[in-house]
Amino acid sequence: MGDRCPLAAWKSGIGLAHLFVGSPAHARELDALAYAAHRCRLIDCLTLAEMLEMVEAAEMWAALQMEEGYEIGLFHYDLPDTENVDYRQGNGWWKSKRGN
Repeated sequence: MGDRCPLAAWKSGIGLAHLFVGSPAHARELDALAYAAHRCRLIDCLTLAEMLEMVEAAEMWAALQMEEGYEIGLFHYDLPDTENVDYRQGNGWWKSKRGN
């Protein structure tokens, strides 16, 4: 997020909800910015805890959005073709009865 003040970067990053859904690393970046703001003495321990809780809540929100998207059919799971699979393992790989 650049050389900006970590607190300002955190404040702008927490509002980018789409990044929580599309990029799990976004939450880790925000956690790092919160810790950096604390190290720079821009925030106290209580504010740090609140910031970290907000990031965790945003992660939960993103996970819920993905789950609901699958539930309503917005996304589809790629399920394996279970009718044509021999479940005996050979060399650690699943073998297809079709010879694939």
